[in-house]
Amino acid sequence: MEADVLFQSTGVAQNLLSRMATVPRRPPPDFNPGGVVFVPAAFLFPPNKMGEMVRRKDEGAMDAYLYFLHSGVSTATFSSVNVPVAVAALGAKDAGPVANRRRLHRVFRRLHEVYGLLEVRETYGEDPAVRFMSVSSGGVVGLPVAYFDGGWDRRLSLHGKAFLLLHLHHSTVSPITPRWSFGRQSLSRRYGLTLDTLSQGVVELRRQNLLEVEYDTQPTPEDPTRHANIYTPAPFYNPADLEKRLHTLQTRHGLPALARAQSVAHLLYEDADTAIIEKLILLEFRYGRPTMAQAVHLLGQKKPDNPKRTFAYLVGLLQALANPSDPGVDVPTEDKTLHSSPP
Repeated sequence: MEADVLFQSTGVAQNLLSRMATVPRRPPPDFNPGGVVFVPAAFLFPPNKMGEMVRRKDEGAMDAYLYFLHSGVSTATFSSVNVPVAVAALGAKDAGPVANRRRLHRVFRRLHEVYGLLEVRETYGEDPAVRFMSVSSGGVVGLPVAYFDGGWDRRLSLHGKAFLLLHLHHSTVSPITPRWSFGRQSLSRRYGLTLDTLSQGVVELRRQNLLEVEYDTQPTPEDPTRHANIYTPAPFYNPADLEKRLHTLQTRHGLPALARAQSVAHLLYEDADTAIIEKLILLEFRYGRPTMAQAVHLLGQKKPDNPKRTFAYLVGLLQALANPSDPGVDVPTEDKTLHSSPP
């Protein structure tokens, strides 16, 4: 929570500062408890390889490149490739030695000839060996090992992976780290990614509870300008734990109630936040399904990037609908803001 306060009394200000000094300080959360894999920042920027992979829809090349970084391949020496493990890292099934080698050969060829990232030695009867080609300097991006350990390399789409990498980069170099802000048009030009790719990546990370987004107020005819989004990272988690919590909610409240709450959570981009999902179940029980349905309908009229499309605003709608005679609350009937781009 943030607030701007102007004090006209020195005594009052000193008293507040003294009280604030007694508040226990907690260290910031460790987003990378298992360590990180260092991705060359040059991979993100033009003449970029990442943007070309996204343009070509070449998720196999992206997965292979990140896998080899994770497995310790370097530019110094050739490293032997465990073929079945490498194929699994591409999300493919083990199809036997011959088919596996052919699949990897195609990826090797693109990484070498198209992207200039990898050299390979393929000898009959032996496992292939690879080493990275040198890329221009420019720092690194720390990709958490949890990305691999939690299976996020298989859960995220190509668009989600691309936005994740640039998000990790900006969250560390930002003057307001770990939060960062950058206009979508500027991001598109800077990384060679389309606006649609950026939007899909943002939405996917939000739904997976890996990213929080703060939107400026919606543009209006009187004030059509709008500030850039503010992004805040959230730590990786074990997807299996999420499934366990959802199962617990199903056991506790029943599948129909859980399904209704999940549909509302989807509207709020809180698909993976089980705390929010359970609160939605309890709110429906408290206010009733008709009132919840009416509130959800009103909330759904908000554009996807409307800052009011939040759980807190939904709670306010429920309270207003439950007490229509209260002059202190306002129940909107339609969204009159200008049309704007998706997240």
